[in-house]
Amino acid sequence: MSLLSDKIFATDDIDSESIYIKQWDVTLLVKSLTAKARASMIDAAMSSSNGQFNVQQILPDLVIQCTYDPETGERVFLDSDREAVMAKAAPAIEEIATVAMRLSGMTDEAVEAAGKDSSLTQSVASSLS
Repeated sequence: MSLLSDKIFATDDIDSESIYIKQWDVTLLVKSLTAKARASMIDAAMSSSNGQFNVQQILPDLVIQCTYDPETGERVFLDSDREAVMAKAAPAIEEIATVAMRLSGMTDEAVEAAGKDSSLTQSVASSLS
C-alpha cells in the first residue's frame, strides 16, 4: 500500500451539517453517506421490475442513515423506525433528506459534475419539491 493511500484511508472525509428542525424544536447533525451506504441505498430504491426509482424507499433510508444526535454522535433513528419516520411532517423529513442528499453527492449538480446521468437524483429532487 502506498503512503498516499494510507493518508486517504486515515482521512475523516464524512461531511456533516447541523440543522434546526422547527417542527420538532431540535437541532440535528446530518452526515454524508459512505460510498458503500449510498450505493446500497440506491440499489434498494431501484425497482427491478420497471427500473423506476422508489422515493418511499430512499426517503426514510436517508433520514435514518444520516441523522445523528449532535451531543452524543449516535444515530437518532433505528432501521426499524421507517414507518414512524414517514409519519412525521413532510417539511421536516424533506429538509433532512435534502441536506443528506447534498452532503452525500446526490444532487443534480454533483451528478452532472461527475458526468453521469442525473435521472436518479432528478427523481428524488423532484419528489421533494
